[in-house]
Amino acid sequence: MGAVFRSGRLLEVIFPALCPACDGELGGARVGLCEGCVGQLLPLAGPGCPSCGRPVSGMEEFCLDCLESPGPGDRGLVWGEYQGVLRRALLALKHGGHDELAPLLADLLSAALSTCSWISKVDIVTAVPSHPIHRIRRGYSAAELLAQEVAKRLNMKYSPILRRRGLRRQALRSRSERLSLGSKDFVLRREARVKGFNILLIDDVLTTGATMRRVVGLLRRADSGKIFTAVLAWSAPSGSWG
Repeated sequence: MGAVFRSGRLLEVIFPALCPACDGELGGARVGLCEGCVGQLLPLAGPGCPSCGRPVSGMEEFCLDCLESPGPGDRGLVWGEYQGVLRRALLALKHGGHDELAPLLADLLSAALSTCSWISKVDIVTAVPSHPIHRIRRGYSAAELLAQEVAKRLNMKYSPILRRRGLRRQALRSRSERLSLGSKDFVLRREARVKGFNILLIDDVLTTGATMRRVVGLLRRADSGKIFTAVLAWSAPSGSWG
């Protein structure tokens, strides 16, 4: 028992580590999700809109929103749908303090990105900045953790070039309020250099797409090169853009 105390594993002996998605025991030295939950992580099936990544039918090349107005970036990828195990895992990462899930989720996103024809054009990987209060409360940003882990796997440079302003949380905004967000909610960091660089912008969950559009608009006004977007999960009302 003394060895257990010295190794700091007493709590793990008394309270076995649980899978944050199903509350089942992980067992052994496993971290993240249990094997059963990992097997339920499935990417979106079928073709995706090349502009935003949202699913499209076989009869369409672009989604209706991107046909009506330009998509948020030059090319986009969405990995999965915000439901089931993926939703529970992201909630655990974003709100439950389970930062150990970031590498696993980044594996999924980076594997999909590695198959994109445009990925070799990326110069900088960055993340949609999280609310400052969330960062203080959690000690990290879920989107930034994902972006950092993706950059490692793709052997690319990660740079936190963006900063978020304001105090109101996105989750408390209505759909119409999100769509009317002003561009001043986001700014470039003082040391950021984006002119001429092709940027991969990563976020964890896409809802109305308003946040992504505002950030992309900011980068374009700063004379960036091409802007690519990648999101782990898509959740949207029918007929809306992510």
